[in-house]
Amino acid sequence: MDRFAEWEIPHLGLFTFADSPKHVGLYRSFGFWPRYLTAIMSSLVVAPTHVSSYHRFSDLALVDRQHATSALRDLTGSVFDGLDCTREVDAVYDQRLGDTVIVDDAME
Repeated sequence: MDRFAEWEIPHLGLFTFADSPKHVGLYRSFGFWPRYLTAIMSSLVVAPTHVSSYHRFSDLALVDRQHATSALRDLTGSVFDGLDCTREVDAVYDQRLGDTVIVDDAME
């Protein structure tokens, strides 16, 4: 904490176990307060009745990547107005951090 103060960091945040009062209490003692508590959920995976096709974003030709990016923008915008994850997909592709898997029957 002294190092952060020395660096004059104006805003600090951290992630911890939201369901653990012990962890939340520890970080509160350092001046952190809960803001967004994210529930981590799980579910059993069952075999699908229909297998969709999938494509790796990095395997698509430029024009197909542009189409996929546009479709992603439309999809996320329909879930939440203004939500656009295309910059994240482009950053992963441009920086070779991994890949984006596109599951879409329409691309067959």
